[in-house]
Amino acid sequence: MKFLNIFIIMLIFPKVAYAYIDPGMMTIVLQVLGSIFVGTVVFFRSIKEFILRFYYKIFPSKKKKNGSL
Repeated sequence: MKFLNIFIIMLIFPKVAYAYIDPGMMTIVLQVLGSIFVGTVVFFRSIKEFILRFYYKIFPSKKKKNGSL
């Protein structure tokens, strides 16, 4: 209840913050977004390869002629 009261008071009487976003902050944000994207792609690719290897282990006649997945 105390937290809610403080939160409401802060919403009613906001203080102006004389701040700015550091120019280097955008590069950090882009690096985080890029690493999340690359990590997601690698994660799902590894799941796909695991499923394909399992499938080819069960049904070896379905494997391609050149030996690649």
